[in-house]
Amino acid sequence: MHRTPDSDVLAELLAGARAQAGALLDSSVRGSRYLTTAELRVLEFLPTHLSFPEIAARLHVTTNTVRTQAHATYRKLDACSRSEAVDHARALGLLGAEPTG
Repeated sequence: MHRTPDSDVLAELLAGARAQAGALLDSSVRGSRYLTTAELRVLEFLPTHLSFPEIAARLHVTTNTVRTQAHATYRKLDACSRSEAVDHARALGLLGAEPTG
């Protein structure tokens, strides 16, 4: 790399790519690290049409448990609503992309 005339440009491009990759990894790990297993389980249902009582039935927990875990998830993802939490979770890679069609 040191023998080529454009090696400084290549080195800068590589440094930028490393920084971007590190930032993406940090944000993804940060989101999943702070959410509990139970919160991640509830998070999987948030993009659906299911209500909290319906999610509770599927998870075999109380509605209050789902509500508590969902609100903790909103707070940890810095979201004010269910849809905003889903958007933030998708941006962090905690949920798959929105289905098309």
